[in-house]
Amino acid sequence: MDWAADLRITGTFIVDYIISTMILRRVERAA
Repeated sequence: MDWAADLRITGTFIVDYIISTMILRRVERAA
């Protein structure tokens, strides 16, 4: 099992989720 690649994919998913949440909150505030 390549845990390093798995960790990278998981980390990327978490970062994308956080960025998307931040953008959605900014859009809601602007609207």
